[in-house]
Amino acid sequence: MSFTAVISPCPVHSYIPLSTVCGSRMNRRTSTKTKKIPTATPATQHPYTKLTDMQVPPRTSRSALPIPVFLKMKNYTQAEIVLHFFGQPIPYAPQALEDALFIGLDVEWYESGSGDITEIGISILDARDLDSKKSIWENIENLQAVHARIKSNAHMLNTKKCPGRPDKFHFGETRFVSMEEAPEALKEAFSHRSERGSLRPVIFVGHAVDNDIEQIKDNFGIDLKELGNIVTTIDSQVLAVEAKIEKEGVLISLKNLLKAHGIEEEFLHTGGNDIVYTMIAIVLTASFLVHRQSHASNQAGVARLKEILPQKPQPSWGIGTFCIRCDATTHSVDDCREMMKCDKCAANPEDSHGAHSHSTHKCLAEAERKSAKPDTRGVVVPCEACVMNIDPTRWKRANTHRTEDCFYAKMA
Repeated sequence: MSFTAVISPCPVHSYIPLSTVCGSRMNRRTSTKTKKIPTATPATQHPYTKLTDMQVPPRTSRSALPIPVFLKMKNYTQAEIVLHFFGQPIPYAPQALEDALFIGLDVEWYESGSGDITEIGISILDARDLDSKKSIWENIENLQAVHARIKSNAHMLNTKKCPGRPDKFHFGETRFVSMEEAPEALKEAFSHRSERGSLRPVIFVGHAVDNDIEQIKDNFGIDLKELGNIVTTIDSQVLAVEAKIEKEGVLISLKNLLKAHGIEEEFLHTGGNDIVYTMIAIVLTASFLVHRQSHASNQAGVARLKEILPQKPQPSWGIGTFCIRCDATTHSVDDCREMMKCDKCAANPEDSHGAHSHSTHKCLAEAERKSAKPDTRGVVVPCEACVMNIDPTRWKRANTHRTEDCFYAKMA
């Protein structure tokens, strides 16, 4: 899969600040400042009815307003925006909305102090490929999925608060990229152009999206909000509240949201997997508002998706083989037989046992020690409510108690 990597302001949307459309979003992890928890947009006067019962205006009766202005003015919920593409059209929606792309982004970063980005997951669902006459899963199968690991940080594996398995991407081929290549890959993903050469509108999708946007800006210098073609944002946590899957003010985890739809996945906190599941979740959650029950076949739909997506064209950028231990491009870490030595670990009695597992410049022992928290109770699984909370104080204390013992959760 390859995209045209050309960025230029979009004349239709560039003067509309994204903040007027999206509002604030929730952080999945720690943040330097506490943000307000967003509330679901109040329902409008557009009922969730079957397409056959809805008075659909003629296709020529379209608003001439820019998409962000139209959606803001009419105060449409996130669910209504999603359902517009699945058989319940928004009356008088601008014609440009039919050319939109759902683009999801998930970023994983090293949890032990440095915050270096380790993975990027991207999923794309093209509105042109959607057909309201087909089933939900037939439409979901149009997804494109991308998983990238940053070569210089690929050895940084999270094993504590948000343990992940970046080697377990299920929906395609993982590509390894440099810190210089990663921004270009991001620009490609957000730079689809129409036949007329203009940037196509993007509906930005994520699970607690603000933190991912901030990480991309801090690490790569790209402000996705300033690209000019993002017309609105869909956050799966807000959708869960709109569908009454979760109560107001509670940040549902992706794992629990999937569970509400009958889906279980062992390898979450893997960038590529997370964003594919986030895209699945927003479609199923919006659909849940109409049908009020989750499809029993959702797990089977996921299994089929794991067979279909890897067969699609893969990205042209990056490389497919990279050893996170010795940096070779001829074999993976599982096949690495190179002799390695870390001078730092060899000189420290506490770490000498692992001195030959890595090189000095890849040593993480010191970072792991600095981030380690006293655990007098021997807690193995951190409190899920605190891990997902936007309050930095709670996030840092997640490993001090179990979910069922959480004082904050009991007071909610």
